[in-house]
Amino acid sequence: MLEKIFQIWNKKILTAVCFSKFEEEPEALTPESRSAIQEKIKFINEHHQEILNSASGMAELAEDWLIQGIEDDAVDLDELTSVIMEDGTEIAFPVTEKAFKNSLYLIDVTFDFRKNSEICKAFLEFGCEPDYFCGHRVHIGIDEENQIICEGI
Repeated sequence: MLEKIFQIWNKKILTAVCFSKFEEEPEALTPESRSAIQEKIKFINEHHQEILNSASGMAELAEDWLIQGIEDDAVDLDELTSVIMEDGTEIAFPVTEKAFKNSLYLIDVTFDFRKNSEICKAFLEFGCEPDYFCGHRVHIGIDEENQIICEGI
């Protein structure tokens, strides 16, 4: 595995470059693998909103996590307007799709070459602020054909 820093969404992001199915892992990026990574980064940069949109439905999961943290059984969920986290952070409830998507920030990216040095998959890991999932990350994959798939937490 190689670690490199690339510019993604106007931020310098530490990335891991893996060669999962190779007999021998290269010590440096080849021109072919560098080109494949640049193409994937271009796709990621051009499809920022679609990548975030792939996490639709995760707001409901965030709500479930927040509800699990409520210790008072007498709380009426229909009247709940916010939840106080263990660290004192107050989070609006219910969690809207917009609020959830706005909470996402990119932590790191892994580029994985499985068949050859010209085709790679990308795996993006996101944190949330506020931290709906108590440190767990949201995983979004982009396959060889640039299909975007939210893989959950």
